[in-house]
Order: sequence, then C-alpha cells, then structure tokens
Amino acid sequence: MITVNGKEIDWIEGEKIGQALERADAYHPFMVVSLRGECLRKKEWGVVEVNDGDEIRTVEVIAGG
Repeated sequence: MITVNGKEIDWIEGEKIGQALERADAYHPFMVVSLRGECLRKKEWGVVEVNDGDEIRTVEVIAGG
C-alpha cells in the first residue's frame, strides 16, 4: 500500500509518482509533491518510482489577486 494525501491505494511495482497521483485522483498540473520528506521537481514525477509503504503529499499552487 501507498498513501497519497491520506488516501491508501494499492502499490504497483515500478509505478512512477505521476502515475500514482493520477490513479489516486490527486494530479494537478500546478502543485508541489513531497515523497519520503523531499520535494520533487515536476520532471522527476515520470522518473521516480514509488516504493511499497511510501507516503506522497501534494499541495496545489493557485494564483490569486
């Protein structure tokens, strides 16, 4: 199992961060992603694999006036 913003989903071996976010319905084009306590750059979302037991947290970035 992995946890995405407090929601547990099944772990899939070899799955990348971006795929896990989409599967957990937590993907937003403008957000900050934290994995294992470290923030990831957007270019890393399609490269970094999720490990069993990982916790992913996201914060959406919005513009305001």
